[in-house]
Amino acid sequence: MKESLTGHLMVGSTNYGPMVHGRLEPGEETSGKLVSAVRHRSRKEAVGSGMKFIITDGSPGIGCPVISSLSGAHHAVIVTEPSVSALRDMERLVDLVKSFRIPSTVIINKADISQVMYSQVLEFCRNQKINVGMSLPYDERIVQAVTRKTIPFVASPDLFRDNGFLPFMENLLCSVEDRVSVS
Repeated sequence: MKESLTGHLMVGSTNYGPMVHGRLEPGEETSGKLVSAVRHRSRKEAVGSGMKFIITDGSPGIGCPVISSLSGAHHAVIVTEPSVSALRDMERLVDLVKSFRIPSTVIINKADISQVMYSQVLEFCRNQKINVGMSLPYDERIVQAVTRKTIPFVASPDLFRDNGFLPFMENLLCSVEDRVSVS
């Protein structure tokens, strides 16, 4: 088997601290190896910068990159939407997260696009004993922020504040603080 370059490990800085990410070569599929390299470098950067937490943004699905993203995680925040396909994806992801014995919290994005599916997502979470940390309505400001490559919370803090983002983050940080060690 011939090895080939599929992506690059990228390290940079933001106004919020260091950022480590992978960049795939065009046409390449996401690799668990690249995600693992990002996680290891993230840990090094966090320790060097005195950061207490590492946030890993995993890809959708339950394949190798997601498994690699979850490895060593202290908590999983599952972002879903009220649609049939998103609910099915979340069901599979919850099974995976539970197999790793990682506590999880759900955020429902675009919560107002389907009341029927929103109710089904809530029911699934209730049956699985998973906390729904927050629900965000569909809002064009989020789309605009992402299009401008701006963090939606920074672009529209009132939207997030009004929908419980700050209490959600406080609860999340409190729940993982005792279990988290970057070093």
